[in-house]
Amino acid sequence: MKRFSYILFVLLLLLGINSLYGQSRTDLEKKRQSVNQQINKTNQLLHKTASNKKATFKRLNALESQIGTSAIVIQDAAQRVAILDTMIDRKMTVVEELEDDLAVLKENYKKLIRQLYRYKITKSVLAFFWSANSFNHTYQRWVYVQHLEKYRSVQATFIRKVQTDLGRRINELEAQKTEKDQLLQQELVEKQVLDKEKANKAYLISKLKKQEGTLRADLKRKKRYKTQLSKKIEKAILQQIAVAKEAARKYQQKKATSKTSTPKSPVLESIDYETVASKQFAQQKGKLMWPIYQGKIIGSYGRHQHPLFKDVQVNNNGIDIQGQYNSVVRNIYQGQVVSVFTIPGYQNAVMVKHGAYYTTYSNVAKVYVKQGQKLKQGGQIGTIGRDSNGGGHLLHFEIWHNKYKENPALWLKP
Repeated sequence: MKRFSYILFVLLLLLGINSLYGQSRTDLEKKRQSVNQQINKTNQLLHKTASNKKATFKRLNALESQIGTSAIVIQDAAQRVAILDTMIDRKMTVVEELEDDLAVLKENYKKLIRQLYRYKITKSVLAFFWSANSFNHTYQRWVYVQHLEKYRSVQATFIRKVQTDLGRRINELEAQKTEKDQLLQQELVEKQVLDKEKANKAYLISKLKKQEGTLRADLKRKKRYKTQLSKKIEKAILQQIAVAKEAARKYQQKKATSKTSTPKSPVLESIDYETVASKQFAQQKGKLMWPIYQGKIIGSYGRHQHPLFKDVQVNNNGIDIQGQYNSVVRNIYQGQVVSVFTIPGYQNAVMVKHGAYYTTYSNVAKVYVKQGQKLKQGGQIGTIGRDSNGGGHLLHFEIWHNKYKENPALWLKP
């Protein structure tokens, strides 16, 4: 009985381990699919920029992204192999235990059969009963026969169950060994791809260094464009804030001098609405739709060291999203267009107000909206423009909270 309980405990433990492994494998599989989508997007961008001499910087950024993504794939494969190694070791231990238990069960079953023959029960049960000395002795023999028969049936059923489970565990073990071999092969292929990408990166860097003078001049020009864009955005936001403050001041002044109740002006009513709109927008952090479909971030937010020039720091007030030709630029959340303007290096820019939050879509080739227009979430703003360096099609996207910049990547859906 103790042996049976032990086997049952081992089987339940294995089921629990399988459940945990299934969850881990599911999570890793979802992550792998997401990473593969990123790799496919980057491969498309690399293919498009490969033949464009002006696109070397964008290609370098794309390669940087691809190298990071490939490293994630290799890491995930290694994690899955480690999980499989643990599972294989545990299952091999359980299989060995089951084989030992099966051998013991079969031996006990043989002893039981021999015992039945020894008492000649299998030849003549009635003779076994009639040879008893008394009625009580006969009854005891009957109970004994019933007990042996029941025990034999239970043992036979349990042996078949252990044999079936053992066969299933062995099949699972073989399948996991095959999966492990496939993962190791995948990891090897990814490492080869990673080595190739690193070699391409080294080649591009050496190529770009030969154009250092031109590239540094281009960096200064881009920095000047970014400064102009930032000033333009800040000026538009300050104008919106100033209008709201002036309306509030006039309302309070009129309210103080008037004996009757003073109705709110349309501007003040809009201020109340904007308070609600700000809260609603803030609640969407991490859930907002992307401004272009199937875009990929190739320029992240904040200050970074330049990939080529170690003495140069690059500051990005937003994110740069590369997309397909003629991709539609979409409004990420309901709001109102407060400014449409042109800026050197960024073609057209569109600012949309969401309460105290502002989203700016720059490098828009064709603009579909005008100032004062209200937009729904997903409303079309225009089409994505070509990068000023000729490196594919690019959207520069920023989010501001009043006068403070936000990291747009934290606001968009993962």
